[in-house]
Amino acid sequence: MNQIEQLAKTIKRNKDKKSKQTAKNIKIAKLTIAGIAFILLVAGLVQVIDKTVNFFRENTIVKYQPIKVIFHTPFEIVSLQEVYRKEQNEKVSEEIAKRITEEYLNPRIEVDQKCQTSVQIDPKAFFATLRTKE
Repeated sequence: MNQIEQLAKTIKRNKDKKSKQTAKNIKIAKLTIAGIAFILLVAGLVQVIDKTVNFFRENTIVKYQPIKVIFHTPFEIVSLQEVYRKEQNEKVSEEIAKRITEEYLNPRIEVDQKCQTSVQIDPKAFFATLRTKE
């Protein structure tokens, strides 16, 4: 019986060693797989960043502004008086625009706080008047 017990103990020790070795091998395999997955993830991120940088080096983002397009006839027969009148209108409108801009930027008259009045409008009366006028 002694030999059988020793044999059982030896078999049990061998099984324990094998299970420990198997657990150790599984840990090593998991760490290896995790390392390879991490390397692949980093490589993928590097490629995405590289492609993004290359895309923006070759392309640009443009913000479009609305523009005013005016179509003119190729030629027009107009009297000299009409041409002179249009030039005068343009000069006058430019002068008015300059004066308005100057007045807006540098107002000549300072308004006192005492002179300012606040107007209170009754909304019901306002909309009633508006409806009747429509």
